[in-house]
Amino acid sequence: MPTSGVWRRLLPRMRWFAGKSRTIADVAVRPLPWATPVGAWPAVREELAEVTYTDGGAETYHLVSAYRPEGVPGLSLAVVDLPELGQVSLSDATTDPDAFAAYLAGVPLDPVVEVWTRPQPLGVEQSNSSVRIADNALFKVLRRPQPGGEREVALLERLADTGVTPRVFGTTWTEPHALSGVVMEFISSVGDGWQLATAACREGRDFRDPAAALGRALRTVHRRLAQATGDDPGATSVPGDRLAAAMAERLQQAAAELPAIAALADELTAAFAAVADHAVVVHQIHGDFHLGQALYRGAEAGWVLIDFEGEPLVPVAERNRPDSGWRDVAGALRSFDYVRGAQTHPESPAVRAWTAQASAAFLDGYADGEPVPHDLLRAYVLDKAVYEVRYEAANRPEWVHIPLQTVQDELTGLGRENE
Repeated sequence: MPTSGVWRRLLPRMRWFAGKSRTIADVAVRPLPWATPVGAWPAVREELAEVTYTDGGAETYHLVSAYRPEGVPGLSLAVVDLPELGQVSLSDATTDPDAFAAYLAGVPLDPVVEVWTRPQPLGVEQSNSSVRIADNALFKVLRRPQPGGEREVALLERLADTGVTPRVFGTTWTEPHALSGVVMEFISSVGDGWQLATAACREGRDFRDPAAALGRALRTVHRRLAQATGDDPGATSVPGDRLAAAMAERLQQAAAELPAIAALADELTAAFAAVADHAVVVHQIHGDFHLGQALYRGAEAGWVLIDFEGEPLVPVAERNRPDSGWRDVAGALRSFDYVRGAQTHPESPAVRAWTAQASAAFLDGYADGEPVPHDLLRAYVLDKAVYEVRYEAANRPEWVHIPLQTVQDELTGLGRENE
């Protein structure tokens, strides 16, 4: 079967594919030059899967494909026919150590990165795919290389000396202005925030000190990004009605897809309108902050924040738009609620108390003694929860109840009673 037909079938199974809630009309695979010599196996190259949908939209996905005369058990995705290779087995090189090693041989890397002969897929699939390639480095393959996608690299370079973000060692590009991969520092940690918080909640362990430290780390990031640079004015003030309008527009999109949100649209609109009279300070932020975006190195070394590319469902141009740091804070608070939702008895008094204490500690660490704009934070929490309902409906339907319950609780006042 041609690769286009194969990927039309495979893409909806990939965690990083964002079009699960849409109907694919066609997939055209555009191969890029081979990364391996003629006659070498596995044969590896980058490919661009250009997806069109029945709703008229289109997206381009970045593939690193490996081909062999015979498949590798557990790695082979399909058998395909290629004009230059004949009938061969296809695998995703990001999950295929030998194939990714062959791909890396043609990638220019910083000399400080001493590449392993057998890279290790990290196995944490979100909107991109990461492979550990050295003691000190990982390679993040960006699945949607769009113009302007270098946001993460630009922000990490600005944050390089803060001690709370990884260093960048290099980049790859599919086209002159389309970033396709980032080589960055591998952070040795005891776990990410989601793993650690979920375990602590399950075991009833106090998580307030790590939560407060995470709040302080996020505050460090925001304070640096609020500073002006040559091409960024830093912190500026925008009218709250502009923010309220943007939230209302996102709500309309979600309500059109999700009856459960449509039923709450009037109340949500009123909550967003409550920030219209605020003057909101905005600057570049993380953009998709949650517990899984932070690695804990221990009580002394603290946290490192990762994955600054922004929310995967948001267009790149919109991700680059300045926003309030309270959006990131809302993302963390929503993540603590997900920790609660992942427990065997999420409504138990002990689990609710743990969540409230950890959330309050995080918020105290972030606020650093300054007042919290509760109306603004509530609007961001609701906006984030609506986004999550939409995301979960497309990707993890069994998790939809977690953000939907937050929306309902916040609108009835239960969410604030539990703080």
